[in-house]
Amino acid sequence: MTEKIILLVGGFILLVNTILYFKTYPKRISLKIFTSYLFIMLVIQIISNLLWYFKEENLYLSHYYFILQFILLSLFYRELFIDRKKKRIIQITFFVVMSVLGIQYINTPSLYHKFNLLEIVLTSLSIVSFSVLYFYNSLTEKMEFTYVNSGIFIYLISSTLIFCSGNFTNAYDSSLDKILWLFNSILFVVYQILIFMEWYKNYRKT
Repeated sequence: MTEKIILLVGGFILLVNTILYFKTYPKRISLKIFTSYLFIMLVIQIISNLLWYFKEENLYLSHYYFILQFILLSLFYRELFIDRKKKRIIQITFFVVMSVLGIQYINTPSLYHKFNLLEIVLTSLSIVSFSVLYFYNSLTEKMEFTYVNSGIFIYLISSTLIFCSGNFTNAYDSSLDKILWLFNSILFVVYQILIFMEWYKNYRKT
């Protein structure tokens, strides 16, 4: 019950963030991409909850969630970086990850209806690496989206570890598994709060 309440809180803040970022939708491409990311994540969450409510399968939506998140946040970071070498790193990483996952799904189509740990690890840790590069840049340059970048780093690296460990704890200790997913729900709320703080600090007046 507690986890459901926290998930509802996280979903509500995501809805608020999506509306706020749309209201300050400027011509800057980076902000447009991030706003699109919020909107798509919101749509996927709503559909997932509706399917769960009507007791329909929703596991396949996880693939859309992780792959679309990877695509949009890769484009987001590519837009943020000025250095061509870093842009190139993102492009190469994007191509490799999408190629690996494409080959995997072609060889094993049944994965579409299963939990794909490789997909989660490759997409999430790639974005985390972009976040670390962005942190590194902030040491010498004035950077934007510091709250968003911190939220991405904290949430994705933690949730990836939870997803990986969840595969093992689910089989041996259901109580520990519930604690991990509760912690993941709390992290999602923290992530959304940091996104809100980014809007409040830097885009509220616009």
